Amino acid sequence: MAKKARHHRSYERKTDEAAAITPIEYGGLQEAFDHLNGALFDAALPDVFLTYQRRAHSRAYFSADRFSGRVGKWGKHELALNPDHFVARTDEQIVSTLAHDMVHVWQHAASRPGCRRRKRDLRRLFR
Repeated sequence: MAKKARHHRSYERKTDEAAAITPIEYGGLQEAFDHLNGALFDAALPDVFLTYQRRAHSRAYFSADRFSGRVGKWGKHELALNPDHFVARTDEQIVSTLAHDMVHVWQHAASRPGCRRRKRDLRRLFR
């Protein structure tokens, strides 16, 4: 009888085993998003596609309806963090950046324009 392969969690790995970085990194990011969504937004934020993107001069960004399904018609928002800005920053600082961009998700979901859009709209009023 063949032995069943045992699924190892990242913290159960032996030191000589390579860790799969993708589930560790993105799993932690999703956990942080879910926690903040419940704690700060009463779990009202829609599901977003969390990514790491290297965009110059940006710690993170929110982009509405950035991704669409290959099958069916749906769109997902993207919330991207720049991993280059993780260097020399604490976990609290990184999560603070995530929380800041979650506010942009909330603004979009609640149809409340962001600061730049409000300023642009005000400039148009006074032309």
